[in-house]
Amino acid sequence: MPTTLTLAPPAASGVHVRLRLSTTGEPDTLPRVLTWLRRRGCTLTRVDYATDDRHGPGRFLLAVAVPPRHQHRLAAGLGGIVGVVDVFAD
Repeated sequence: MPTTLTLAPPAASGVHVRLRLSTTGEPDTLPRVLTWLRRRGCTLTRVDYATDDRHGPGRFLLAVAVPPRHQHRLAAGLGGIVGVVDVFAD
């Protein structure tokens, strides 16, 4: 008799942070940010992205679990990425 084992996804470890980023609207900004976060061991829990239009600049909201060793420099690091204008705690 076959048996199926369902595993729950691992819980995101680290400090949970929500950020709001304003961008220049360059199409490469989103992959740059996501790659930067992934390389630092962050786990994405939510991403909402909107490109710039006539109503305002591009922006996106991030919810991430950040390893404690990177928490203190998260906003500064994201702010240094090409295409990111501002980083705000949400």
